[in-house]
Amino acid sequence: MTILLPELNHSPHFIAITETKINKDTWLNFAPNIPGYSFAHSDTQYAAGGVAIYTKGNISYVVRHDLSEILTEAESLWLEVILNGKKTVISVICRHPALQYDSFTKELENILHNLNDNKVTYYICGDFNINLLQHESSQQVKNYTNLMLAYNCRKLITRPTRITDHNATLLDHIYANNIKMPVQPGIIFSDLSDHLLTFVMIKSTCLKQKRPSITLRHNYKKLDRSTFLQDIKDALDMLPVNNGNPCQVVDHILPYSVIQCKSIHHHNHYQETEGNSSTSHGSHKHYTNPSKTKTKFTEV
Repeated sequence: MTILLPELNHSPHFIAITETKINKDTWLNFAPNIPGYSFAHSDTQYAAGGVAIYTKGNISYVVRHDLSEILTEAESLWLEVILNGKKTVISVICRHPALQYDSFTKELENILHNLNDNKVTYYICGDFNINLLQHESSQQVKNYTNLMLAYNCRKLITRPTRITDHNATLLDHIYANNIKMPVQPGIIFSDLSDHLLTFVMIKSTCLKQKRPSITLRHNYKKLDRSTFLQDIKDALDMLPVNNGNPCQVVDHILPYSVIQCKSIHHHNHYQETEGNSSTSHGSHKHYTNPSKTKTKFTEV
């Protein structure tokens, strides 16, 4: 995982893992550290079980043990966080094929009912060992799919996540009940596991910092008219003879101005623009005839 993360274009806020094989005996030999992430897990009593979630360091969470206790026919971990100002649950589930299918779906329904009643947004992922590609040929899969739809769970992964020489199955699911939130799901081809990695990108403002609002105002308190006019005269003396472009005067005096003057015809006219000069005189003026010129000011 530490090798894969630097290759991604985005740094995920949550990383869910199944089949960690972590228990009280193997925990001492396990090194879960990923820089910048905290680690939460649930021990397993099976040889190939266990679930865990890495959470980016600046996100606070609470482990919902009450939800894990409801789901006895699968291993699961439920974290409650705040996303976009709303209470949100992030969950990972690992269902073993040998466990009771009907009991699993009933227990999962109880959890979904609980979350929906409390108007909680949730994202559920994991290895369900239910092949969603059989939704037309298997009544069990069809019932399961209808159950998730009944609770407004949107299926985000629709292509095979485990591919062998003889078949392809969709066993790794991601669900979201917030259908209005823009999401971008996908699959990552990697040899980290015999299952392909799945992901979903969610538009979230939970960690974005608001840009400060900046207001610029002109200050005329330090305006020295005589000094400013002398600057104009000195700049004109430095221009090539008969150049006749008044904008070069402005550009020379105010090299850092936020106003760019683009003059089409250059004659004598009066046009006033405001800004701070390099000598902090407060404003500047240049003169041409408005009836014989067209001057365009563009913010840059």
